[in-house]
Amino acid sequence: MDSSLQDEADRRFSEALDTTGARDPRDYYRERLKELRTSNPEGYRKAVSYYQETLIPRVGDPDSDPMKEWRSYGLEIARLTAPGRTVRVDPSGRAEPFSEPCPDTAMVLHVPDGRGPPALLVGLPPQPSDAQIATYDWLVGGRRALRQSSTT
Repeated sequence: MDSSLQDEADRRFSEALDTTGARDPRDYYRERLKELRTSNPEGYRKAVSYYQETLIPRVGDPDSDPMKEWRSYGLEIARLTAPGRTVRVDPSGRAEPFSEPCPDTAMVLHVPDGRGPPALLVGLPPQPSDAQIATYDWLVGGRRALRQSSTT
């Protein structure tokens, strides 16, 4: 991989994070990759290949949307982890099938088929709503009780 392209992709993504106030997903995606490396070595190789051959060139392209490209990478990791369906959850907590364009206020989850692993977080809005936090707690975190409100 060309280091100047990597540098440009890193610069553009950092700029997009600063502009949008979005959360940086890279640490979370790294953790998912570590799990994928153990559970599905072929899937891990595909995810690394996608990163090198697709993600970095696209994020480095001045006509691309770095946030959308990174979300696409998160979706790829999720799909390689477990077959399922991807949904976006609006601030009211209503879920619908994922599609682009995806509003910045949406939380994106990949819900595995069957009784496999819990839902996988793909994208979180800068300020998740209470309904999105409850959805995350239930589907991703496996919590079966609501968090205590800071006002009670």
